[in-house]
Amino acid sequence: MKYVFGDVSNIQREVILKNRLGGEPTVSIHDNCIVPPPSILSRGPLSFRGGVYDESGRMIPGTGLQRNIGGKATELAIAYDDVSKFPVEHFAEAVYGGCYFEHFGHFMVETTARLWWVVESGYKGPVIFQVMSTGIASFARTFFSMLGIDAVFVPRNMAVRVGRLTIPDASLVVQVWASKAFTRPFREVAKKLPSTGRGERLYVVRGRGVGSAFGEATVQKALEREGFQTLDPTEASLQEQIAAFANARQIVGVIGSAMHSLAYCQRAEQVGYLARNATISTTFPAIDDAIGSYDSHYLVNVLNPLPPHPNLQGPFLIDAEACCDQLAETGYLRRRSQVDLRDVIAERDLYMREWWRIESARRAADAGRA
Repeated sequence: MKYVFGDVSNIQREVILKNRLGGEPTVSIHDNCIVPPPSILSRGPLSFRGGVYDESGRMIPGTGLQRNIGGKATELAIAYDDVSKFPVEHFAEAVYGGCYFEHFGHFMVETTARLWWVVESGYKGPVIFQVMSTGIASFARTFFSMLGIDAVFVPRNMAVRVGRLTIPDASLVVQVWASKAFTRPFREVAKKLPSTGRGERLYVVRGRGVGSAFGEATVQKALEREGFQTLDPTEASLQEQIAAFANARQIVGVIGSAMHSLAYCQRAEQVGYLARNATISTTFPAIDDAIGSYDSHYLVNVLNPLPPHPNLQGPFLIDAEACCDQLAETGYLRRRSQVDLRDVIAERDLYMREWWRIESARRAADAGRA
């Protein structure tokens, strides 16, 4: 079950609580296909030329990366006028893996969305990805290796021609829905790791990077006093992160990329999400529905007295005292935590300093361009 606490509108509450479980994805097979390199037209919002093309040169529906536009799953890719212009590398057969993203969150929910079929079928051949970033992250190579995937990345100036291409449907569409099939690759990877030494109560720290949530440290301190083990994704290896999520029964964390690793959960009973702004990505409720084995609690206690900077730079300020009260109410804390007001004041001071640091840098950059 999903629950929402805090200051949210009735509309937002309904959006979070809506059932977002999608149906079982299917697979199609196409002969003599071309997979061209993507050409990015805009990154905000994302627009690009890409997709997969049949032997007549038409883009195959469902291969253009779907995202939420106006509440519906909509393909973002614009078809190339002519894909025959690209030099090609040939493969007799392959699987289309979709778009590769270097960003951890987008990797977790989009790059992996077609891999359910690879796991289900036991396929060991090449899996072709169109690269949407400037490089291939080490965590991605580690993930593919653990899953036993022969990842092939389409070269920047060359297409791939495949004699027989298997195209699995995506098992998740960002901010729309997720299928139970989405979790299969993650469960397969998690099974291969030994049980972690971390406890069954896990706090996933966001820390002081981009988009920091001030007030978090006060909540973290309260949870640690009651036995929660803290996981810092910026310091832990991918294997350590996977094992920690797979082992935990209770998980709490600020909403962000690292919490997509919930897909590795094997034993979770409760998940507490700390919102850093009023708009919550509905990808998380969709993942909750796809896993379906735990209760999730969305704690929306957003202060943010100053307007957050664009592109999720933040900073954000959460009401730590309200979060702790709700964590006690929902069973993560055994009792209401006595929040030290000195911690609250210190975090709010840090929040103001960080906001002004980003603002000063923005103004200096604007002055330099003038």
